Amino acid sequence: MGERLGVTAYLGPERGRWMPTSWAAVTEAADGGLLDETHWVELKADLPPGNRASNTELAKDVASLAVDGGLFVVGVREADGHAAEVCGAELAGLAERVGQVARDRVRPSLVVRCHEMPKPDSPGVGCLLVHVPPSADAPHMVDNIYYGRGDKAKFPLNDERVREIMAARARRRADITAELRQLAEDDPYTADERQSGHLYVVAQPEFASDDALVGFLTGPDATRSILELLAEVERGGDERWRRIRSVTGLSGPSRRAEGLAVTGHYPEPRPRREERLLEVVVREDGGVRLICGQGTYENRAHAWQEKGPMMIHPGLVLHLAFVVATLAGRLGDQHAAYQGQWQIGLLLDGLRGVLPVDHFETHAAVGSPYSRDAYQRATTGSTEELVNAPLEVAGRLVAPLMRALGVIDRYR
Repeated sequence: MGERLGVTAYLGPERGRWMPTSWAAVTEAADGGLLDETHWVELKADLPPGNRASNTELAKDVASLAVDGGLFVVGVREADGHAAEVCGAELAGLAERVGQVARDRVRPSLVVRCHEMPKPDSPGVGCLLVHVPPSADAPHMVDNIYYGRGDKAKFPLNDERVREIMAARARRRADITAELRQLAEDDPYTADERQSGHLYVVAQPEFASDDALVGFLTGPDATRSILELLAEVERGGDERWRRIRSVTGLSGPSRRAEGLAVTGHYPEPRPRREERLLEVVVREDGGVRLICGQGTYENRAHAWQEKGPMMIHPGLVLHLAFVVATLAGRLGDQHAAYQGQWQIGLLLDGLRGVLPVDHFETHAAVGSPYSRDAYQRATTGSTEELVNAPLEVAGRLVAPLMRALGVIDRYR
């Protein structure tokens, strides 16, 4: 679902995002000081043979970078923290080894993304760029010890620092929960007016300035740019789900308390249709909000039915979460110069007893009714992940709901 962009790496707030395309780009970056070791960059000329000791050291390096995210580079020799030589390393099996160590030797398990930069005229040799995204589960342990990173090196975290990181993570989750509740309160349909469940999705940058997108939103082309971005984002999604409820039919602009909205909801005095409610808000601080009045909807299988059973389309929920994650990443990357971490949350109400659409579309009557009134989930992701792997982010938000509905295998 969607096409990934090129190789990207976040090198810290002063250096921003780096997009290497070749061995020559790595050499140029090293010569220019861009790849010197910092809080966000770790260099290795090569990795020792894969034994317990060397794999443990590798796991510590990866775990330490996961607190704030960063880049682990194999194939660059360092001297006093500076990138001294782009020497290259044997690439055969290297990416697989790093990925396996991150999964199996780090707790909680980590998923990293590896990119090879082959050396010209040297078959099998090159640099391995390992992107370690900031982790929602940080800090991470290796052999029951938590690791973090200082200015240029990893170190074991003491109990106080571990508590600080975990407390900050809990505060951020509480913040995104409050944002979801506020979005529900801003819904143009009051609770007693609603006939269906409503979907709310929030993407909020953790450390962007309050006016990160003011210049963009006050420009003459803001609305056109947002609509074009939404169309581009949706083309990268799954065609099956966008046919159910598309974000390309929105119009605007409409001012909101914190930014600019494009909407598919008919304003007064035209008759209001709840299922048409779809609004995307881009905030001045870089955040993105989405409200959809079609979180659940009636299954009118027969024209004579006065009222059919309520159902939910898991693919639509996944698609709209994907749209928000992708749009937020593109806006942060292209217009806010924000490369840090995001909080992304999803809330869906009106769910008790609702069955997935799959139940009505198959002879086997697959799926189970949801047992609670509402579903809520939050996760984190870096700008790099929102740009290059938004479906993974959306999947983290929606997968528990699909499991509860008994249809996860139909949407993998």
